[in-house]
Amino acid sequence: MKKVFTLVAAFYLGFPAYCQQEDYFLKRGLEKYLKNDFSGAIIDYSKALDINPNNAETYFNRGLAKLYAQDYGGAITDFTNSIEINPELSMCYSYRGNAKYSLRDYQGAIEDYTKAIGLNPRFAIAYNNRGLVRYEINDFGNAVEDYNKAIEINPSYDKAYNNRGLTKYALNDLVGAVSDYTRALEINPGNSAAYHNRAIIRHLQNDFAGAISDYNKGIRLNSGNFEFYFRRGLAKAGSGQTRAAIRDFTRTLEIDPEYADAYYHRGIQKNKLGSIESACLDLGKARELGFDIPDHVMRDICKD
Repeated sequence: MKKVFTLVAAFYLGFPAYCQQEDYFLKRGLEKYLKNDFSGAIIDYSKALDINPNNAETYFNRGLAKLYAQDYGGAITDFTNSIEINPELSMCYSYRGNAKYSLRDYQGAIEDYTKAIGLNPRFAIAYNNRGLVRYEINDFGNAVEDYNKAIEINPSYDKAYNNRGLTKYALNDLVGAVSDYTRALEINPGNSAAYHNRAIIRHLQNDFAGAISDYNKGIRLNSGNFEFYFRRGLAKAGSGQTRAAIRDFTRTLEIDPEYADAYYHRGIQKNKLGSIESACLDLGKARELGFDIPDHVMRDICKD
């Protein structure tokens, strides 16, 4: 199941520039950040900090660049420096929570999101992200409450609906989960995660046609995601569309040639068509990649 972590873009807080040169590096760093040149942005923000080491904005924006460059420890340091200069910046706490979440410091992340919410009680993103952390530690009840609050603040927050649906699924509230995924898609028909998650439940309910329809829509939005093809293949196999399932498993392997599950399920479907030799090649490859195939299955199909 797919959850959606919310980030927002870098912003320019408008702190007074202490000299023209510092302002030049700040603006150029932001331009590079917005072009996803995070390494270049970090260099420029560092030069600005050499000129003025007391600018909370610069630490914040360099922390963002480090976060996206997956330097989570460095990001935490920069957000902390920004907070020390200006402890009222709710977004610094929220982003530091994001970095801690990425390092699986879940308690630290919760503390930062809670601090951000204390500074800004209307901070829907912080509620959503705290809900994600609570989901990770199986605190499903409080996760739902966080998503409820995020949605109360922003009724058009499709990601919060998707994430609440994910949590309801974990609580075995399948009807509620489908309702949330559907609402997410009404708000944002481009939310591929919601199609993926709703399709999984429809498959579990043996609504193969509904699941396949959702996977089709997900593929149109994200044709490079092998999981959509793989799961659509499972749904087609469940509805007796053997050849179509094989095509989807093959497409999965074109995207990810090391996906053992796809070899296994393609092998099973090939066996149904009587293509024993090809089926055994797939099952053997699945085993080679670590898929645990019971010995009796190999004996029954491949006479091993």
